[in-house]
Amino acid sequence: MTSSPAAAAPGGRTLGRAARPAAVGLVMTAAAALIGCSDGRLELAPVSGRVTVAGEPLAAGKIVFQPEAGRASFGRIEGGRILDVTTYAPGDGVPVGKQRVAVVPEVDEDVAMTNPVEYARIMKEGSIPTRYHQAATSGLTAEITRGQANELEFDIPRN
Repeated sequence: MTSSPAAAAPGGRTLGRAARPAAVGLVMTAAAALIGCSDGRLELAPVSGRVTVAGEPLAAGKIVFQPEAGRASFGRIEGGRILDVTTYAPGDGVPVGKQRVAVVPEVDEDVAMTNPVEYARIMKEGSIPTRYHQAATSGLTAEITRGQANELEFDIPRN
């Protein structure tokens, strides 16, 4: 069995086997810092605005922003205001670029969990036509711009 030579530490000392992974990790971290590694996250921008149904503020619901590729963002709607839009961390915003948008009215959680037939009826006959519940069918879009306020307005026709 052959043993590999010990790595040399500053001052001519050698590093034992247990210290080698730590030294390699330190070198890799320093190299990544010098190179400027990316965590693969999309560039985000803040979003706010209003959602109305036939001109009246949507009382409560959810809003979804879906980019052409990548992670969707989710926010809540209260009193017609778009709030707390999140992609990676609470309130961090929406990826810069074109987004398809979906709006879903809030439904009592108890009904959703205990009576799927009633939930389906409420969703179908709710204040928002069901086509707006999915980004792919809503026809709603937003262009999110870096360095801008991104104040959005969506008015959805009533069912």
